Amino acid sequence: MTELTIGSIGILPKKEGRPLSRLDILRRHRIGSGTFGTAFKAEVVSGTHARNFVVKRFKQLERQGLITTAKENAAKAMANYSAAKKAGLKVFPTYRLGEDRESILMTSGDAKSTVCIGTEPATSLPGRGEPKIPSIESTACASLMDRVFAQAILAANHDISVHSDAFFFLYDTSTGGIDFVIGDLDNVSSRRLLPNESRLLSNLHSAGIALESFVVDNVENPGVYLKSIGEAYSETKIAQGYSNY
Repeated sequence: MTELTIGSIGILPKKEGRPLSRLDILRRHRIGSGTFGTAFKAEVVSGTHARNFVVKRFKQLERQGLITTAKENAAKAMANYSAAKKAGLKVFPTYRLGEDRESILMTSGDAKSTVCIGTEPATSLPGRGEPKIPSIESTACASLMDRVFAQAILAANHDISVHSDAFFFLYDTSTGGIDFVIGDLDNVSSRRLLPNESRLLSNLHSAGIALESFVVDNVENPGVYLKSIGEAYSETKIAQGYSNY
């Protein structure tokens, strides 16, 4: 079952021997569903403090005749998070396994004037009823591309594969600033490579797709930025010792 009900939720401690954390969910709404489960934005109360988090409820999965349980999929996501954090990738600060071991409580990228943008249409700026970004200053655009591609390289250096859906972009509607986080840990893994496959090239390609999807869905007149992304992708490949063919 991937529904999230109003009420109490238990969160396992970071270290064994410490007490269970119990939080009260006051309100929640579904923000997206994917291969591994369903994500909900939830207003959670701990003591006297209310904060917004995302709770992901995992489900049983069958692929190529292999069945993995909701608990196994949640445990895998936790392992992916630990590996990504250890490698120094930009991940959310909170990522905690639920008492049921089928759900994970994580930081919400939405905060005050910041909007967290994923690949789900409902999480795009138009999907939220917000206007598209009018333009991105050239220096800010170059910085964003450099940082995203740098994370792809860092992941590859630690034998971690990153899918394009793993990237979430954080847009500050007050300042126009754009940052990002590797937020979907189902799409981060140390998978085995196919013969002659390069993890670095695969990660760079995923990073490029993530950037392209972001500008197409959320920025006015995306053509100029798509050209810049393509050029940055080619330059990064060449800098890493690969030809641009």
